[in-house]
Amino acid sequence: MVRFSDFHWLNRATEFGSCLLENKGQVARDHLASERTFLAWLRTSLTFASLGVYVTQLLAMGAAKSPGSSTTRLGKALGLCFIVMAMVSVLIGCVKSQTPKVEKTEKPKKPKGRAYKRLLYTKRFVNVANTPGGKRRMNPGPSSK
Repeated sequence: MVRFSDFHWLNRATEFGSCLLENKGQVARDHLASERTFLAWLRTSLTFASLGVYVTQLLAMGAAKSPGSSTTRLGKALGLCFIVMAMVSVLIGCVKSQTPKVEKTEKPKKPKGRAYKRLLYTKRFVNVANTPGGKRRMNPGPSSK
């Protein structure tokens, strides 16, 4: 009979906290982009590996009558090359998905809508009226200062 205490590693897994990322601005988007990059490289490596197996089997079936022929050796060499390319593409994908292109920073958001209109009004009229010289005129001429 299996007891819960046999799974001591499961109790220790909760000590490290949550593996979830905080969804603030660009963090989640960048994480998902890195994940898509890794999955694309993984798909490429699986394609290379399946091509390696396919080429090896195809050339082995063609030379079934003579097992030591040059066609069989060529098939094995090509298959090995494709599998090595698959391993290299997985390694490239791991490196590229772990290194972000830019430093992750939170950029301040610009106000939109009514808040943006209020900001413009404050810049144009309120702050100018508080400066020496008084109120802002519509079309100030050279004589009015």
